[in-house]
Amino acid sequence: MPSALAAVEGARALLFERLVDLAHGRREPHPFILHDREGCKASVAFELERLLSTRVPVGMDELAGRERSTVDYGIPDGALTTPGDPEARARLALQVQAAIRAFEPRLGDPQVSVRLAAGRGDALVAEISGWLLMEGQREPVSFAVPLDGGPVDGG
Repeated sequence: MPSALAAVEGARALLFERLVDLAHGRREPHPFILHDREGCKASVAFELERLLSTRVPVGMDELAGRERSTVDYGIPDGALTTPGDPEARARLALQVQAAIRAFEPRLGDPQVSVRLAAGRGDALVAEISGWLLMEGQREPVSFAVPLDGGPVDGG
């Protein structure tokens, strides 16, 4: 007997996305929202921005010495990083990478570097690359996420 279920290319939406319609506050017609490839990329980008705009009230050294839990959602305060110091940016990049590994499982093998934002003084941008993992498929992706909530590069 053939199955009534067809294979869908994409990935299931996060629980929060399934509970709340961010577009217009309408109730979604289907309770099990699936994202296509572009929707999944957009969802990961949104979650990365949320994760990297949340600050953990713990210093980098203490955070590096323990396993991440929901209490540690976010990254250490970038204001404590000297933007012009490449070693300080590298340490912050390791913290960003650890946060992504702990809280965004749809991005496999994340690689992170932190750079100065062009034309924005001491503002920092996280350059993130990895594999978008969708229902047995993987696709290379990259994201640039400002660590201060501003635009990526001066615009």
